[in-house]
Amino acid sequence: MKMIELSQEFEGYITEQEDGVWISAIKSKNIGQGKFSKLVKELKDKYQWIKIPTPSDMMIEIAEHLGFVRKEEWFGEPFNEVGIVMVWSRSEK
Repeated sequence: MKMIELSQEFEGYITEQEDGVWISAIKSKNIGQGKFSKLVKELKDKYQWIKIPTPSDMMIEIAEHLGFVRKEEWFGEPFNEVGIVMVWSRSEK
């Protein structure tokens, strides 16, 4: 896994793993300007899948609009629990 550096527009983390990315705790510094949608479109062009773990209600709404689906997924160490993940996958389209 490797961390991808975000632009000045965001706070949070994007972690690259194999042919996909995890978007964690991401927040736009300028909400309502479409910057997150633009970021997701760029990631969709580059990766086979995108996952957003433990999304906020606002992130769920945005992610669903962008074609993500809500799934439950097992989180291993240190959490060892099932959690909500928003998932987009090229193979599930």
